[in-house]
Amino acid sequence: MPEYDFETYPTGEDAMAEYLQERKAEGKPMTREEGETYIAWNTAKAQEMGERIARMTPEEERGKGGLDGLDEAMSAQFDLEEARFKVQALVEAAEDAERIAQGRRPVKRERDIIAPEGFSGMGVTPRGW
Repeated sequence: MPEYDFETYPTGEDAMAEYLQERKAEGKPMTREEGETYIAWNTAKAQEMGERIARMTPEEERGKGGLDGLDEAMSAQFDLEEARFKVQALVEAAEDAERIAQGRRPVKRERDIIAPEGFSGMGVTPRGW
């Protein structure tokens, strides 16, 4: 498996989207393999941050210089997750393109399901359950 320096990749949904667009414009879009490797790295990094947050002492939670350490750590973890979602959408689009090329239908994902305005879906179960 190739080695990538994911520490230098942007975090946050907008920054990652911009980075992916720049790479595509340069003619070097993120490959499916690189995206899957990034997702695995990002998941491990987010888990590591979650464990670090769980071990924080009250002093660390309050942070230094009047900044809230817990809020900063949680924000960094959420930024990582948002970036992962952007890359995951790219990987899923590549998977759908492969399925279409094989003459198969793309996978229907939860985000593809559109409900009528004002319909929350509360209390509704999918068919076959």
